Amino acid sequence: MRCRRSDEMVIKDSSLSPQELDEAENYWILKAQQSLHEQVHGGVAVTAGKVRKRYWIIGVAKLAKTIKFRCVKCRRMGRQTENQLMADLPAERLAPFTPPFLYTACDYFGPYSVKVGRNKVAKHYGVIFTCLNTRAVHLEVAVDCSSMEFLQVLCRFFAIRGQPLIILSDNGTQFVGAEKELKKMVKGWNSKDFVRNDGCSGNSPHHWCLTRMGAQRQNCKIALKKAIGEQTLTPFELQTCFMEVSNLVNQRPIGRIPNDPDDGSFLCPNDILLGRASSRTPHGPFRQTKNPRHS
Repeated sequence: MRCRRSDEMVIKDSSLSPQELDEAENYWILKAQQSLHEQVHGGVAVTAGKVRKRYWIIGVAKLAKTIKFRCVKCRRMGRQTENQLMADLPAERLAPFTPPFLYTACDYFGPYSVKVGRNKVAKHYGVIFTCLNTRAVHLEVAVDCSSMEFLQVLCRFFAIRGQPLIILSDNGTQFVGAEKELKKMVKGWNSKDFVRNDGCSGNSPHHWCLTRMGAQRQNCKIALKKAIGEQTLTPFELQTCFMEVSNLVNQRPIGRIPNDPDDGSFLCPNDILLGRASSRTPHGPFRQTKNPRHS
């Protein structure tokens, strides 16, 4: 029966004024607590709460912990399972005093529908480059998943961020094909020092997780989903969105967020890339136009 007022609730006298016992006198009630615990095999708080309905025992939490520790069924059900050991971070993730994107990982994501004509729609893909040290990201647009298109994307990335020392990737056909093409173009070039396709190998599937490429890609995809929605953009508009999203993702804090105002602001990848947290680009006001694309 539900009562609107708390003072109208019917409570037993034993619950209102439980009998107080000290720790030296309450050991005889240990068997009674064990019988209460064996009903549901609850935790320390459940066992202590049931006992305090009738007896107010000083140090009941300590006795409840003793009962739960001695309970064979609770120890069997609450045993600690074996955990997978986390592999050590590669040397590329711990390289101090190195410029951004010296050690880089890349991957594809998408596709995205774009307008290439009046009534024609094509699929374009996104290519994400992430720095293994600063966790900064760089996004590029790829027309398709071919090796030659990836080489074009790679040239644009080199022109903006510079040439990295090592690029980590999975075993995608465009990455393997680009490695073969570069090997043909440059004779005597050691491909192991440039493109390393050991991300998703069968013997070590967990190694690709060390680059945290999945988390960076997911952050960019969520931001693009919120920015684009269900719209169909042109290739240049999609490229603009990619640049804006990469700038926004690079504004996220890395490391510990300071709680004291005297500690200053947080550190983000843009602090290393630009020397400041954001580019502070003004977004208006713009002049009115009758173009429906700009509405």
